[in-house]
Amino acid sequence: FYSLLFFRLCQGFLVGVYSSLSPLIIKELSPIEISGTLGSYTQLFVTFGVFFGCFLAYVLRKITGD
Repeated sequence: FYSLLFFRLCQGFLVGVYSSLSPLIIKELSPIEISGTLGSYTQLFVTFGVFFGCFLAYVLRKITGD
């Protein structure tokens, strides 16, 4: 149980670090003409991922009958 809890906390921390650093790196390394567009894509894909996760949970709940 404790190892599962430890690795879950590590995963949550690292996902938080990644989600805060990746837009910064994208904006710093991309050409100025497309940096805003790439930053918007990052936010769009994060939002799409949250929506897809919620939709998948809804569909699986309907399939299993809970």
